[in-house]
Amino acid sequence: MAGFLLLGFCAIKTVQRHPSRLLCWTWVTVIVALFIWLQGYALAAFLPEVPIVFSTLGLSYILFRILHMIYDGVEETLEYEVPLVDYLNYTTHFLAFVSGPIDRYQSFKANFLSPIPAQTPMIRATLVRIVKGYAKVLILAASALYVFDNVTPQLFAQDSVALPKMVLLFSVAAACYTFYLYMNFSGYMDIVIGIARLAGLELPENFNRPFLSRSMLEFWSRWHMTLSNWFKQYAFNPIMAALLTRWPSSGMAPFFGVLTFFFVFTVLGIWHGTTPIFIAYGLMLGFGVSINKLWQVALTARLGHKGMRALAANPLYTYAARGLTIGFFAIALLAFWMDMSDLVAITREFGVVGWLMALAVLSFGWIICVAFQDLITARSRWTFEWAKAPALVSYASMAAVIYMCITTQTILNKGAGFVYADF
Repeated sequence: MAGFLLLGFCAIKTVQRHPSRLLCWTWVTVIVALFIWLQGYALAAFLPEVPIVFSTLGLSYILFRILHMIYDGVEETLEYEVPLVDYLNYTTHFLAFVSGPIDRYQSFKANFLSPIPAQTPMIRATLVRIVKGYAKVLILAASALYVFDNVTPQLFAQDSVALPKMVLLFSVAAACYTFYLYMNFSGYMDIVIGIARLAGLELPENFNRPFLSRSMLEFWSRWHMTLSNWFKQYAFNPIMAALLTRWPSSGMAPFFGVLTFFFVFTVLGIWHGTTPIFIAYGLMLGFGVSINKLWQVALTARLGHKGMRALAANPLYTYAARGLTIGFFAIALLAFWMDMSDLVAITREFGVVGWLMALAVLSFGWIICVAFQDLITARSRWTFEWAKAPALVSYASMAAVIYMCITTQTILNKGAGFVYADF
């Protein structure tokens, strides 16, 4: 880890003193290759194993920070002299070390030098957010994981299961895991961002109600936003700029966008894991966003911008789009809880019909959930805001939630880790 950090610092210093695209891409290639070797990716299985025992905890997020600083160093948007202490503070900051969020060096340092002043309303609101984060992780995520752990053995049982039942079991497992992943990861972000705020630091948000997304493209502007923004700024935009510079045609821009989306999201998927199943995950994400972009281009060409806006405002279209988006994402997430042999086995049982049935069940199930939530929200005339309630009520509510967290963990007898620490 120390060697990786030192190499990254040398790379940043080198490209700052000798700004060159060739030098930049040379360093990027070396550091990414070293990262792939250290992480033990399957595509590097032909290389000898690292001869020492070491931990790669947080290495993926350190990689993003180093690559961003190398690129910004060439673009001369970094301060010329990045002190070693500031570099280490940024790349290994304990609050964002394990699972992000991914901040840019410039904003991190500016925020670090000008901390947020502590005020009573802010402190109470922040404590509420931290407690909500623990509730997400220890109650909601843990409960979903409990159901998931009890459903999946039935899905992979050796006994022959009828296709409709297998599709239902898979759909329940996929829905539970998707819910678990979101509650676990977003809860972790609530805790980390809240603690940072108490320390005077403003970390970037990572989620913005992603399950209300009406397309895969919108979804990735709401889910793991700092990762999406990183790939947009340092992968998608440069590739698109290079393609349009080489072939300057406005008519080709949408198709270049589709190709670039497919490539970038495939890489984003592969980043999540070292085994072949994550290649399938990356290809599924690339396929999803590419089809989404082609659909938008085709509809806009046929209906025009005015017709597209009218269609997007149609409630039936909106609910269907939300359902398909989350249904597809839930299926893509199978890479997190299956290996390649499981995927092959279940595909053999499902066939095309089974996968379409699973997508339909997951999509329709989410449509019902969203429609029910919208109905309750429209008819509800009362809301409770912890941060604005009287102090006694607010702190008593937080204490009750903490008690519920402890009780739930005792009942489930299941430790609650942070799922994204594995990446």
